[in-house]
Amino acid sequence: MIDKKYFIFLFGIIGLLIIIQVQSSILESSITGNLLLSEVNVSINAYDNGKVSILNYSDRIEQYSKLVIGAEFLNTGSTSYSKSLLLQIGTYDENMTISANRTGTTIVMKPGDRSFDKLTYTPLYYGFYWMHLIVSYGNKTADAWGTFYVDPYYIIVIPPNVTEGEPGGPLDVEDTTGGDGDGLSMGGGGDDVVLSALLDSGIYDTGRILVTLSHPDKISVRPGQSSVVYVIVNNTGTMTLRRMMLLPRIIGNIKIEAQPMNIQTLKGGQSAIFMITLDVPYDIYNRTYPLDFKVLFDKDSRAGHIDVEVGPGNLEDDLLNIILNYRYIITRLTSERDKLYFEGKNTTLLDEYISDADYDLVIAKENYDLGDYGPVREYLNETLNHLEDAVLELASLRKSDTFVLFATNVWFLIVLMIIISIVIAEVYMHKRKHKKYIKYEGEDAIV
Repeated sequence: MIDKKYFIFLFGIIGLLIIIQVQSSILESSITGNLLLSEVNVSINAYDNGKVSILNYSDRIEQYSKLVIGAEFLNTGSTSYSKSLLLQIGTYDENMTISANRTGTTIVMKPGDRSFDKLTYTPLYYGFYWMHLIVSYGNKTADAWGTFYVDPYYIIVIPPNVTEGEPGGPLDVEDTTGGDGDGLSMGGGGDDVVLSALLDSGIYDTGRILVTLSHPDKISVRPGQSSVVYVIVNNTGTMTLRRMMLLPRIIGNIKIEAQPMNIQTLKGGQSAIFMITLDVPYDIYNRTYPLDFKVLFDKDSRAGHIDVEVGPGNLEDDLLNIILNYRYIITRLTSERDKLYFEGKNTTLLDEYISDADYDLVIAKENYDLGDYGPVREYLNETLNHLEDAVLELASLRKSDTFVLFATNVWFLIVLMIIISIVIAEVYMHKRKHKKYIKYEGEDAIV
């Protein structure tokens, strides 16, 4: 009988040969790749896909500050494509009005790539805003929405350091009281003038400067005729503008004049109206003359440009343009008059000038509709005279004379309260002495 050891040895040799054969097959297949190709069948379908992975921004900022929006887009597909980004920002009104558009970078993205865009926006108004991020890639789009709130912004203008008696400073005013020249003391009528001059200097004004100009881009004038162009200064900020004037300039032999000469104050939310009169001579070349002007005020300035087209033109069109121009000025004057009226100003004279201008303009328009152009220019000239008076009266009502009256009334009330306090004290002391006198008399009677 065969020993078991031989069987074990035989089976060991057979197993070893099998192991060596298997290892050689694996090694050969790994080198040639025949094993993977014959046994594994891989099929990949190409597709484009992507998503907005990050939309980062502050949900609450201050007015006029910069909002930074970070947007990241991720290519989650298996193909490369071109990606572009658009960010829309708007306000919550009936039409969801778009206030601004911002665009990001346009790049080619491979599968797995990330693209980051940094966009900025500065809101001019406070309130709720919405944003819509739209990413276009391949033939598809991905989007994301957001919202944020803008708080009103108020800035305090710190007054400069002014020493007593420093020449040329805001406190360098004549001392009418003959005192020690302390501009901040409020001891009499002269000191009220000093304090009023200090506030009128504007160094204690607070708010934000935001000024826009409204004016036509061009006007047409015939040789030998006169025309008027309006420039409206809109103070849409919160800072009071002071000592405003308009300086026009034009080439050629055209005479120009601006009314009013200056406007003392223009508060936030108010508008000032300047009228520039142009007198065009007969002997002038027919061409376009550039009219440049600058509006100066205490803290800044704004510039504008109007093209003055001189030529024969069409009489009917020229008269209609003048009528529409004057009608717009009357509308703006009426709006500013209403604001002054609600502030408690006496607008009686301004009402009269506006009414007279409106009356003459209506007659001019009636003659224009009838085709009787002769009286039209006459009534337009009368309308212009009334408008100039109205503009000057509007500037006069803007003078900052309310504080002096206010300060005077305050000190009058303070003095009156002091007098009343003294009288009450005297009456109280008199009654107290009278009670003591009656008490002493009663004690003497008992004794």
